[in-house]
Amino acid sequence: MSMVEPALWWIVLGSGRLALVLGIPALRELFHFSGDTPHIFGVGILAACCVLLLSAAVKRILRAFWREYPQG
Repeated sequence: MSMVEPALWWIVLGSGRLALVLGIPALRELFHFSGDTPHIFGVGILAACCVLLLSAAVKRILRAFWREYPQG
């Protein structure tokens, strides 16, 4: 993949900044975030895994559909 995806970099950098704010207590207090609770992180990881699995399933279904019914 030689193409640069600007949207991907926006998401990666934004997530990194959010992780810094949540991970450093002084920044967390500055932005008025509550303390980290393990169940919130668990829910976030579970949601991310579900999204990854769902997108992989949709990708497989669409590839199979386009192989069966090609355009043109």
